Amino acid sequence: MTAPQTRYGSPRRPVRIATAVLRARAAANGARLRDTDELNLATAAVGADAWVALTGAQDLSTPAGFGPAATASLAAILARAAGHPGQQVEVPLETCASSMPLLRLAEEHVDWAYELVGTDAHQALIDAGSDLAAGGPDSAFAAYGCLLQVVAGEVARPASGGTGSPTVNTSH
Repeated sequence: MTAPQTRYGSPRRPVRIATAVLRARAAANGARLRDTDELNLATAAVGADAWVALTGAQDLSTPAGFGPAATASLAAILARAAGHPGQQVEVPLETCASSMPLLRLAEEHVDWAYELVGTDAHQALIDAGSDLAAGGPDSAFAAYGCLLQVVAGEVARPASGGTGSPTVNTSH
């Protein structure tokens, strides 16, 4: 049986395996790799998966073909994977995406972030949203980044206090 894959072609777990291709791409683009924690790696993995979903790309090899917003968003994601997280970007709420397909994608990213970093999923989603928004406030990346930041605020741990999956209210 094959392990679940990211949209960019890596195994989804463990996080260091999921982000090895991101770190390699960052190094190939001239980034100096630094040690980084699992939270930043999980953030980069979620961001890259979202980037591929939003562009419809088959992989991460042609960001320029999707325009400057896509290139800037992927650059921020790869910088984080390389150990160089950028400044936090908050996207105005009026730019948030709200379609059901994107809400479902966000729910998938919440579940995955929770699997990767547990209760730090909230921060991973906020930071992934910020990296996506690096493409500019009027981009589809910023709209989805905003959605991730909003959904991160709605992540609820199981009422029992256990380690089950989070729930997300997508009834808005």
